[in-house]
Amino acid sequence: MQKKKPKLGQHFLFDEKTLNKIVDAAEVCRKDVVLEIGPGTGSLTQKLLMRARKVIAVEIDQNLVQKLRSKFRDYRDLKVIKQDIIEFANHELEFKDYKVVGNIPYYISGKILRKFTSQTKNRPSFMVLLVQKEVGERICAKSGKMSVLSVAIQVFGKPEIVCHVPRDKFDPQPEVDSVVLRIKYFKRSLLARNLGWFGRRGRPTISPLEMDEQEEEFFRLVKIGFSARRKQLHNNLKSGYRISKAEADAWLARADIKPKIRAQDLEVEDWIRLLAMKFKF
Repeated sequence: MQKKKPKLGQHFLFDEKTLNKIVDAAEVCRKDVVLEIGPGTGSLTQKLLMRARKVIAVEIDQNLVQKLRSKFRDYRDLKVIKQDIIEFANHELEFKDYKVVGNIPYYISGKILRKFTSQTKNRPSFMVLLVQKEVGERICAKSGKMSVLSVAIQVFGKPEIVCHVPRDKFDPQPEVDSVVLRIKYFKRSLLARNLGWFGRRGRPTISPLEMDEQEEEFFRLVKIGFSARRKQLHNNLKSGYRISKAEADAWLARADIKPKIRAQDLEVEDWIRLLAMKFKF
């Protein structure tokens, strides 16, 4: 008999030890507002309610929403919202200081990570998610294995794999193993710090519009750099910016980057330095 596929890509974690590790990794305490993505049957919700000041659980499955509201009807510090998390996050969040946790469907993990990282100014202080093992390892990559995704996350926060979660800890069982991924977001991005967007007293040195423009140009640069992974970086810069090889090599030299290096070998700080040197053409 063929096993029934999970609705909406859901795989419910039932392992108590891992559930506790998720809450611990987010450092949830009584002052915290926690946004839970995909609460499912409420196993993680229950543990969050024991520690947090308020839990906002966003679930798209109407059947699960009804069960959650019934199960936790006596909890005043829980709000269950039926909505797609991407649509929910498209609106300005009513809370400014919050944490995000969740056991999310793998097929939307990239969208969720981008939404709460590079596509919003109101980032959480922590994000702790169950993600596919391969995705978690890509995000935490070091020089030699970097990607657009790892650069995009690491410029805003410090990612780490808390623990590995075998597939047999879920019901129904997925086809791949998982990891608990924790991202501790910086108060100010590496772009802001390395490009001097703020002075000693925290006052901005450039306008918000200029910050947005530099951030946009940073991601354009990174995407161009990774446009052909097998090619050396100076070739990608030459093609992407329509400049000569000599100009590309000179640009890299000003940023103290070897001319024949490949994009995956650069650290986040290298990309920022390369961006800074672009403004000095």
